[in-house]
Amino acid sequence: MLHQLLYAVGTLAAYAMKELMNMTNQAYRKRLNRLFQGEVFGEAAYLMAARCTGCPQRRHKWDTLRKLETQTKIQLHAVLFQNGWGANEQTRYKFLGCAVGMFAAILPWRLSLKFLELIVCTGLKTLDRFVNRAPSDEKEFAESVLDHERAQYEFVQRELHGDEKSSLDQVLILLKT
Repeated sequence: MLHQLLYAVGTLAAYAMKELMNMTNQAYRKRLNRLFQGEVFGEAAYLMAARCTGCPQRRHKWDTLRKLETQTKIQLHAVLFQNGWGANEQTRYKFLGCAVGMFAAILPWRLSLKFLELIVCTGLKTLDRFVNRAPSDEKEFAESVLDHERAQYEFVQRELHGDEKSSLDQVLILLKT
């Protein structure tokens, strides 16, 4: 009788653990997909800002930031695909990104940077939570996505403090990896 009871409890515990892992995987998948859509948004925003600005230096900076978004988007897509989840670029995020990019391109540079700073700071908070909640086998990847956001933050800070020549250094380092 005790043996049957222990077997039942063990089976129930195994089932509960499997369900818990499934919920954890679903939550992780949702976070990954949200991050992927964020990269779709950022890629579209930087692309449109590069196209709409009249300043060649700013065009280069926006385009370099777009390349970082594209690289991270591809990495997120690969992780989603590896886990059998897949991801589609949602048109609404592309559209919203294009609108934000056009808006950023027509603003004075300093105001565009302050606007970008707000977006990036929000992203940093989200990504801190993402790293803390990532499965242990995905921590390194989660950290790399956080590094991507930190590089954008570093860009904004350097630009705002007048360090225009080296503002893209961290972004360029990540693009080489």
